[in-house]
Amino acid sequence: MQLLDYIQVKTTDGFADIELYHGDLSALPPEFNIDIVVLSAFPNDYTPTPNSLIGALDQRGLSVAALAQDKESDHRKNLWCWISKELPLEQKQIFHFSRILCFEPEKTKDDAAEYVADIFRCMNNFVFDDLVNHVAMTTVAAGKQQASAMRITASIVEAAIFWLQRGLPLQSIKIVEINKEKAEQLQKVFDRYRDPEVIDTKKRRRSVFLSEPATTTLPSRSAGTAIPLAPRSEPLPAPIAPIPQAQPQPEQFDIFISYAHKNKDHVRYFIDQMRQKYPTLKLFYDSDSIPKGGQWLKQISRCIDRSKKVLIFLSREFDESPACWDEFQCAKVRQNRTGQNIIMNIYLHDHPELPTMFEIFNWIDCREADKAKLENAIQDVISSLHV
Repeated sequence: MQLLDYIQVKTTDGFADIELYHGDLSALPPEFNIDIVVLSAFPNDYTPTPNSLIGALDQRGLSVAALAQDKESDHRKNLWCWISKELPLEQKQIFHFSRILCFEPEKTKDDAAEYVADIFRCMNNFVFDDLVNHVAMTTVAAGKQQASAMRITASIVEAAIFWLQRGLPLQSIKIVEINKEKAEQLQKVFDRYRDPEVIDTKKRRRSVFLSEPATTTLPSRSAGTAIPLAPRSEPLPAPIAPIPQAQPQPEQFDIFISYAHKNKDHVRYFIDQMRQKYPTLKLFYDSDSIPKGGQWLKQISRCIDRSKKVLIFLSREFDESPACWDEFQCAKVRQNRTGQNIIMNIYLHDHPELPTMFEIFNWIDCREADKAKLENAIQDVISSLHV
């Protein structure tokens, strides 16, 4: 394994690394101690083809098809991923990882990049419950599925930075490419996302060593060997202290309302009734007013961070909405990060296939959008603000 590049991300608990390697994921060194290996497959197709990671693992005695027969959790309906059960001890001693997460996007080629963030949403549902610190992954869907390795890697890095900054409790994410030429090309992606004007994250560690002695060494970009840093010929000029100016405080909310747009009439009824009884209550409920795009999720997450509670209206439409899932994931990360019970659910419409994870949070049964039940739920929601 050859480390080519890495980005250090400031997190709520310190720092995490996104690393780029040239190497073989089927032959991880024991010191890596990987918790989850992420690979990709065509939907329900785990054929061990030559020159694929699934094929390489199979040759060494690990069948992804067999793992798929008895999954730990299956999120393919919403997130295109499933997670295996923990490997037996003898296999962990051979492969030096504990589980696989298999990514099965419905689209191939460059469209697969749209779904890469779902890998981290899937991990969101899992890593808080176990000691999961280190993840290694291929440039998923860039092999037989023919997606662009550059686009896939860019999507991985962008999603990793966002969720690490939100509180996903990982210490390292290792991106491993077996083809050396391709691996070196992927350094261009790391250069792009290291720029703080593109994404608000720490630069590679070389940036914090600039004032240290010339004996400090770092990985070389091309060969992975150590190179000395030249000392500065002149000291840095003293910074000019800016004139302090009063900054407006961001708006705080009592409740963030998360719901599917198709359920807006019933949610609006609940909000109107609540505001009649509690007119000073500060609610955030119109996430549709924030334009969708690269900044949408960041703005939503900031609003959730400034809310005492997140009230989720559960329904089939909620379950089928990627935007609703993003809001839930942001709230779940915050709840796990802070240890505060901020999530509260109102079961608005019956959904027999409602994911089990929603059942672990407090919920009030108001099916089927029963107005009397919705009105009675108001006091329970208000009481939860003072717990």
